Amino acid sequence: MMDLPSCGRSSRKRGSRIAFLISLLGIALSPWTNGWAAEAVPRLDSSFAGNGISEVPLAEWATSLVVLGDGQIVASSGRVIARFGVNGESPSVCAVPLEDGARAGGSALQRDGKLLVSVWVEQPSYAASLRRFHVDCSRDEHFGSGGIVASKDAWRIAVQGDGEILLAHSEGYISGGPTLSGVDGVTKDGVPTFSLSGLSGDIGALLPWRERRFTVIFNHRQFRPGEVPGFSVRRLTPEGLDRSFLDTFNTSPFSFATDAVVGPDGAVFTAGGTQVVRFAATGVRDTNFGTGGVLELGAAVDRMAVQPDGAIVAVLKRADGGRSLLRFSHEGRLDEAFSSWGDTVFPVGYAQRPLAFSAEAKLMLGGSHDGNFSVSRVHVGHAEAVEFYHSVLDHYFMSSNALEIANLDLGVHRGWARTGRSFSVYGSADVAAPEARPVCRFYIPPERGDSHFYPASPEECAEVIGKVHTDPNYRGYVLETPSAFYVPLPDRQTGGCRAGTMPVYRLWNQRLDSNHAYTTSRTVRQSLIARGYLPEGYGPDGTVMCALR
Repeated sequence: MMDLPSCGRSSRKRGSRIAFLISLLGIALSPWTNGWAAEAVPRLDSSFAGNGISEVPLAEWATSLVVLGDGQIVASSGRVIARFGVNGESPSVCAVPLEDGARAGGSALQRDGKLLVSVWVEQPSYAASLRRFHVDCSRDEHFGSGGIVASKDAWRIAVQGDGEILLAHSEGYISGGPTLSGVDGVTKDGVPTFSLSGLSGDIGALLPWRERRFTVIFNHRQFRPGEVPGFSVRRLTPEGLDRSFLDTFNTSPFSFATDAVVGPDGAVFTAGGTQVVRFAATGVRDTNFGTGGVLELGAAVDRMAVQPDGAIVAVLKRADGGRSLLRFSHEGRLDEAFSSWGDTVFPVGYAQRPLAFSAEAKLMLGGSHDGNFSVSRVHVGHAEAVEFYHSVLDHYFMSSNALEIANLDLGVHRGWARTGRSFSVYGSADVAAPEARPVCRFYIPPERGDSHFYPASPEECAEVIGKVHTDPNYRGYVLETPSAFYVPLPDRQTGGCRAGTMPVYRLWNQRLDSNHAYTTSRTVRQSLIARGYLPEGYGPDGTVMCALR
């Protein structure tokens, strides 16, 4: 067996001490098997509340949901907040305190689980405000003035990557003319930042994006004889229209948009009735999407969500009142493995909408089940390890954590952009094939690179742990997780991967600000070597793991 250099610095000694460290990590080393175990078709996750569904006996709908950094789940209807354990256990619920005569409008959960609610009262005089509540339903006194910010009555709320809050509201009708709408901004501390008014159309969707830009879907209704109803997709900034985004009025294939999502590249997917259309990041309608620019789904779209790999998951409303799950690529190709699957998972009485993804890239849905407030978790396939690059730091970062990927796409951590490269992995142990091994992740401290490192095997992970307190090169390394994802390992002599998988190469930048790149591309591997990167791994090419095909 060949010793594998870690971080490009040293070789290993193996022995009982490594086996002991592996046992401390809780890593089970199953024997190498022949054949490749394919993941089962998408299904309710039975490790979540026993049957994939966690319910609270409350006649409310879960309309927003976030997964916290520790894996716990917070869901809300705008009037109640429910908290669930990592696997749906021990749900707790509380009611948002509102004074007599107050009504709740739009609401949204922040990434930290705090709830934003638009509230208005009509007596003794009309007044509207934005309020923020902790997960225990207590008012956040540090927000605005005692947890309250004066605002217009917002029906849609969204949160930008930097924490800025977007509030969409209606400004009424022009006599004989269109509806007017507006969007206001508020800092994460409750200070108003901007106000846009006189925007023509009803706001059907409010979608945050990077660098204080956001996308709005407007629906335009028919008010005068001869007028044509339709919808428009606009990208706005606090100053008004984003002129780099083409603003077009659309009358087909549908005239009323019901939902929309933004892909990792800034493309906007807009649904109306049973159809979906795609607008590129420039605002140009993509005529190559689906068939002739239109993707027909066969049933009305209830809600859509974007996977880390850019594919779209949609819940469809069936004629019998049930729901079906369907997935399509960003090019508009249906995933046939999903098309007949939803009938057995979402029967009549189970109204769920895709609202988020867990760190392991499992789909989280919220809504109601037989009249109860509920959330559910669904396996939707392999996770995707996505690569990002920071041009100022000249650093690469790779993650399969869907929460991290979403935050990077949204600009929560500024300066990072996708390279367009990724590879498939198992997101969790319960879906991994027997031959897959856990891949741990270390944080490299700022004085050594402010970066992350994925050891090639449980043995290498244990060895790095052993070096943290003995080798100055590893001082300050932090084990973030013993199992960031799961993959098969290559042959340790040849670096070869079995059928159905492909090699992943690891390369080290050989600088004081230590950083690693991981790629399945031999072309990228060679270009990195030409830039001074050192291959690390098994066999002559430096294979560290095997990605799924």
